[in-house]
Amino acid sequence: MALNFRLNKQVPTQLFCHTSYGATIVDAEIKNEEATFKLPEYMSTKRGIVEYTLIYKSKKIYRSQLEILANKTTKTHMESYLGPPSIVAGGLDYAMLVVVPADVYDNPVADSTEIFIRHQFLDIEKEDRYLSDSFIGWKNIFSYEQSGRILVSSEAQNTNSKEYTIKVFPAQAEDFEISCHRKHEYADGNQISNFTTSVIRDQFNNIVVDGTLVEFSITNSSGLLLKTYGTTINGIATGKMLHPDKTELWSVTAYIIGMAKSTTINVAYKPVLNDYKIVLENNNRKIIIGPLSSFMKQILPDGAVLKLKIFKDDILLETKIKTSSQGYVVFSLENNFFPNDKYTLVIEGLGILKEFKDIELW
Repeated sequence: MALNFRLNKQVPTQLFCHTSYGATIVDAEIKNEEATFKLPEYMSTKRGIVEYTLIYKSKKIYRSQLEILANKTTKTHMESYLGPPSIVAGGLDYAMLVVVPADVYDNPVADSTEIFIRHQFLDIEKEDRYLSDSFIGWKNIFSYEQSGRILVSSEAQNTNSKEYTIKVFPAQAEDFEISCHRKHEYADGNQISNFTTSVIRDQFNNIVVDGTLVEFSITNSSGLLLKTYGTTINGIATGKMLHPDKTELWSVTAYIIGMAKSTTINVAYKPVLNDYKIVLENNNRKIIIGPLSSFMKQILPDGAVLKLKIFKDDILLETKIKTSSQGYVVFSLENNFFPNDKYTLVIEGLGILKEFKDIELW
């Protein structure tokens, strides 16, 4: 882009140019009393007002301005902005698409340029016509009651944008139900109880997204709180908890924190055995507990926990804890720690407590 001035005399002149992108001084190319000023590219390719002043020997000779318009002869370039990329189902949440048609030099095209904005969701396809205003066209795209993906595109002056995607997530989860599944109802401290939710949905019947965290809160007979967690897959979450080792009644409620909760269920556990045999050997210093038989008289699986508390004159000296192996638990009372004397032994485990007073060790 160049500006030409006819001069009365062939004298050196300069052109001071100013735009919103900056200012510069351009020297003239003089030929046959005509001065030609070539504007720098960063000015000539940008839409807007150029103010210029013709200067000769530091004096202003002429001053004016010109307006550079967007190039209509080149292919329109589309700038599109979409956000947020995800919204919530229900028809209240929305994403905004902003479209800026521009020429090859990235200048916004003139206002009132026709813009088409299209979107597709499931079997719904819509097209809206807008006229650009203040260089842009825009549309709020609201969610539907179903979750899924909304595809969005735009067009201006026979140029199409790329395809954009809005993810529509389910709304807040509604209350749900839970159930308990287990191999048996005995408190053997070995098997697993599985707590499973119903299919969790929102108010529009959408299944909640995979990975939604569900907290299973369990209150036992003593008022102690136990917790286990599960994440949803296809709307169903499962939490696992080891069976107790004694008779229990659990009250179980599941929560999606801050959103929803389940019904409360009660789960009862029967004692796995009613008694176990205890034998004292080796001067009463070796205590053999077992065989530990389960509810079908089978050997109890390894890992059952038993405690031995040793008292002297009603003072607790030590608590020993061991787990069963092949149906037996064996405790040893060493001479170095327990001198020859009389002690009270309390054995506790699997919901059974046995006390032996004045047991003499020698």
